[in-house]
Amino acid sequence: MGNKFLDGTALTIAIIGAINWALIGLFRFDLVAYIFGDMSWLSRIIYAVVGVCGLYLISFYMHLGRRRKLEKGKPSSDFRKKGFPLSHDISGHLKFFHIYLLSVPPDTL
Repeated sequence: MGNKFLDGTALTIAIIGAINWALIGLFRFDLVAYIFGDMSWLSRIIYAVVGVCGLYLISFYMHLGRRRKLEKGKPSSDFRKKGFPLSHDISGHLKFFHIYLLSVPPDTL
């Protein structure tokens, strides 16, 4: 993670592989085998590259988890600009509703 060219290339190759799997599942048509031959050395290399890219993309899940931990507890950006308190749990939304829309003092909640 971090190299945008590598990330984009791996994602593109994995998407092309997913399209090939969709063609196999829906129409029993293997595009890689059609173009490069049925299990030729070139088609096997292509299958291996798609598989390695898919394994590399597993690291995206770890990146998403780290991003969520960093963002947890922070108010959303548009509310931060306006100065509104906003929590990520439902009680924060209810307090926002009561305080700003119904003019109920927050300590009564």
